[in-house]
Amino acid sequence: MWFFEGVSIVAQPVTHKVQITHVSKRYRKRKGFLDGLLSVDKFDHEVVSRPVANIYPKVVKFRLKISNHSKRVLRPNDAVVIFDIDGETISLSNKNYKNFLNALITPGKSKEVIISGPEIQALEKAKKGVLRFAIYELKTGNKLSNFEWYYNFKVEKKEEQSFTSRTAG
Repeated sequence: MWFFEGVSIVAQPVTHKVQITHVSKRYRKRKGFLDGLLSVDKFDHEVVSRPVANIYPKVVKFRLKISNHSKRVLRPNDAVVIFDIDGETISLSNKNYKNFLNALITPGKSKEVIISGPEIQALEKAKKGVLRFAIYELKTGNKLSNFEWYYNFKVEKKEEQSFTSRTAG
């Protein structure tokens, strides 16, 4: 938690879940055989279903609890939100944190918002490292304040036993 000029911000990562879905694909197999002197083609169908693991949500998300203990309205609309992985800044659209930029927090009130960061794939490429999340130039009182959070991460491969099913028709 950070506290500057009567403003506190708590950032908590949103938990990710793994969902197992089954993907089915239909194959058409050709069988040829002779029926007397006439060659006849016969087709068999086979459906293969296999499990696929998906991570949800597809992006890193943080839940921010912003509390305004000052005597002024907090307007984050000019603040800058930055994410980087091991010192390399990740370019993001401001739509990922628009609900934060549009928040108005009156004196003595708190507000929770969700901020979306980089895609999970960016973490998977790095395998492990430091994810930095920062809010720069947030006007608190009569000055601009910066807030930063650092998270160590490690991508782990998890295997579960599953089976591919086949049905022929």
